[in-house]
Amino acid sequence: MAPFSDHLGIGSEEFANLRPLFSADKSKVLLVEGASDQEYFQYLQEHALPCDKLASGIEVVPYGGKDTLKNTLLVQFVLRKFDRVFVTYDMDAESDVRAALNRVGLKEHSDYAALGVAQAGKDCIEGLLPQRVLSAVNGRETDLVMKLGSKDNSERKKAKDSLKKEYLKEFKSKTDYSKDELKDLGKVVRLINSKLNAQRD
Repeated sequence: MAPFSDHLGIGSEEFANLRPLFSADKSKVLLVEGASDQEYFQYLQEHALPCDKLASGIEVVPYGGKDTLKNTLLVQFVLRKFDRVFVTYDMDAESDVRAALNRVGLKEHSDYAALGVAQAGKDCIEGLLPQRVLSAVNGRETDLVMKLGSKDNSERKKAKDSLKKEYLKEFKSKTDYSKDELKDLGKVVRLINSKLNAQRD
């Protein structure tokens, strides 16, 4: 493993964190930033909700954060490994990763897309969730919300990570969503399905 990780320009520990990338075995792969994004898309693949369902032949694989996408050699390796790849990342990382993906020949909306909406605090996958999910968590977890304004970077990060888990838990706890509530998530799933299941030229 060491020579291989050296060739890709990553340390052995980081290489180990990327194991899901190397163990995926389906030909169509949706690459997502981390474990919570993976859970959202797998849930949208496995459960009947009033929005588009992620196609069953797509494997959802986390790539371990935005810095992975800036490693051109690694991205090129992944692109060669699978027949079809679609990359997602949180909109708040766009300035870091968009140029890197363009450098390896990927095109926005054809090969990759940012998740979220252009609004403070919603520039991530959680920004696509129904408003009642966000309101329920924010109303219940006021201490965590307050910590987002902390001057301590570590405290802010811990609070953000904890809130992400709470949003996911709240989203999965309900099934009575309307089509309108899930329209943003449905739009993303529809795009992914259309690109990964499109006929080759």
